[in-house]
Amino acid sequence: MKIAFYRAIAGDWRDKCVAIASVSKYSHVELVFSNGQCASSSARDGGIRFKFIDLNSGRWNVFELNLDLDEELIKYWFHIHKDNTYDWPGAIASAFGIDISDDDKKYCSYACAAALSVNPTITPGGLFRHLKKSGAINE
Repeated sequence: MKIAFYRAIAGDWRDKCVAIASVSKYSHVELVFSNGQCASSSARDGGIRFKFIDLNSGRWNVFELNLDLDEELIKYWFHIHKDNTYDWPGAIASAFGIDISDDDKKYCSYACAAALSVNPTITPGGLFRHLKKSGAINE
C-alpha cells in the first residue's frame, strides 16, 4: 500500500489554508491500494469515498507504506464508514489538537489515520510527520 499527500501549492485557497494550519505543504491525504484505487474523506466529494485519482499529475507526493498492512481490512474500514459525510468542524479542530470528531463524519487525515490504527486527531501534515518519524514512510 501507498499513501498520497496532496501538495497545497497545486490547490486553491482552501488547500493553502489547510497547509498553513497543518504546518506543512500538504492539505489532503489518500490511502492508495495495490489496484491504484484511493480511499479517503473528501470535502469536494462529500465524505468517505473510493476513487481513482491521477497521482502522476505533479500535485501529489506518493510514498510506499513500510508497514505490515492488511489491505482488505483497511478497505473494510472505509466500506463500513462509506456513509460518513465530511467533518469540517473536526478538521478545523484537529489543527489545534482538539478531538471533536463525530461518529458519522470524517475528514481525510482522520479517516486515513484511523484506518492505519494511528491516533486520528491529526492534520494531513501531522500524519505525514508521524509516519516519517516512525519510519513508515521514507522521504
